[in-house]
Amino acid sequence: MGSNARKGSTAVALEDVGRTYQLAEPVHAVDGVSLELENGSFTAVMGPSGSGKSTLMNLIGCLDTPTAGGIEIGGNPVANLSNAERARLRGTEIGFVFQTFNLMPRLTAAENVSLPLVFHDDVDQDRRERARELLERVGLGDRLDHVPSELSGGQRQRVALARALVNEPTLVLADEPTGNLDTDTEAEIMDLLVELNEAGTTLLVVTHERTVAEYADHVVHLLDGHLEDIEHLGSARDVTVPGDAIDEGTSESGDASESSDASEPGDASTGTESAP
Repeated sequence: MGSNARKGSTAVALEDVGRTYQLAEPVHAVDGVSLELENGSFTAVMGPSGSGKSTLMNLIGCLDTPTAGGIEIGGNPVANLSNAERARLRGTEIGFVFQTFNLMPRLTAAENVSLPLVFHDDVDQDRRERARELLERVGLGDRLDHVPSELSGGQRQRVALARALVNEPTLVLADEPTGNLDTDTEAEIMDLLVELNEAGTTLLVVTHERTVAEYADHVVHLLDGHLEDIEHLGSARDVTVPGDAIDEGTSESGDASESSDASEPGDASTGTESAP
């Protein structure tokens, strides 16, 4: 389960990371990004559609593989990991929350939450007890046996968040976690994420919404696959850019949340069920 890495050490390190898709013409979804996130940091990633936000999250979450550069999770390079080792890393150290929830439609809330425990030797009763504890934590203690179709959008996202926490991950990645929610439910989900971060979990949240980004301590702005700027909202400066990795000629912009109808190459992988 999650490690006891102290705040101040590096949770995620990217060095000159790139991801190119070979379509009719090469598409550089992420291009030369260098970034370090400390343990316990809360970082939002913003940018227009097609800027590389979801691709970057997928690379950090080992759902995709960079075509250039290197990534370390908890100080360990992931490039040389086998498929099985990458799956185990995703299943034990990283929690995922997706905009579309990605719940198994025929499983109950408790069964969905306990699904990632396949990597552990817990007996069924232990798994159900762990699921019950987490569902109670997110306010769904009375919905253990409900299937997703019997839950509201906000309740389904709470189930997805509980599932992301079931293995006590050190890193939680959330891709537009409030995109399908109303304003009140958005605030409730973000409060839960803040509570999680205050307990020591490193958070990376991809969002188009400035109101969501302002829950974070730091906002990473991407544009056309490049790291454009890092905006520090909190007092602790625990997101850093090694060397001179921010593109020259770019300026900090509050308009990074503007979106277009263009789709980002690689976004389809965010539709993958988060269970390894």
